[in-house]
Amino acid sequence: MGAINHVAFSNDNRFLLTSSDDRMAKVWTVADYRLRFTLKGHRASVVSAVFTDNDKTILTASTDNTIRKWGFPYPFYSGVLETQGNRLEGLSFTSDGKKAIAVDRTGQVFEWAYNGGLNFVLNQKYPLNGTAGLTCMAL
Repeated sequence: MGAINHVAFSNDNRFLLTSSDDRMAKVWTVADYRLRFTLKGHRASVVSAVFTDNDKTILTASTDNTIRKWGFPYPFYSGVLETQGNRLEGLSFTSDGKKAIAVDRTGQVFEWAYNGGLNFVLNQKYPLNGTAGLTCMAL
């Protein structure tokens, strides 16, 4: 396993999600910290991974400039969210679970509306002035 870049709990606190430099994200059971499954497909370090508010989808953000969507609890790859940006540095959901937000190394922010399941629609992208080199984000 490469260096771990980010950890996140599922909303029911039964699962732990890690993202790491080995280009993978992994899901662990919290009760015994056993590996449940590995999400593979990124071509570079996975900097962030998050569960949706209903725990049915996982998003992973990578320095390969992609955000991948995965089904949960049965893992399957379901596509890429387009960023057209530079190296991604952070990924999060708003507290109401209705938007996914990602930021790239230049401070460009990408916002998707989340309508449940695997449905994401890019709402907008905009710069955050003075945030070039941002390496962590929380909402």
